[in-house]
Amino acid sequence: MIDQTVFNNKKAAYYTLGCKLNFAETSTIGKLLAEQGVRKVRPGEKADMRGEYLLRNGTSRQEMPASDSPDQ
Repeated sequence: MIDQTVFNNKKAAYYTLGCKLNFAETSTIGKLLAEQGVRKVRPGEKADMRGEYLLRNGTSRQEMPASDSPDQ
């Protein structure tokens, strides 16, 4: 059985680096956590969920020029 109250009244801080997609994904994660009872910290407030990190490294969406392709 899963404890559905594990996130109730918890506070999280979000810090995002990178492209617009990373910011959009952080927003989505924040909304999903909010649905479970987690709220965003206020200025000067510490997060309860310390040590819980989501690291994401995006890649470029541009295609590599044919002359730079490893298959050439």
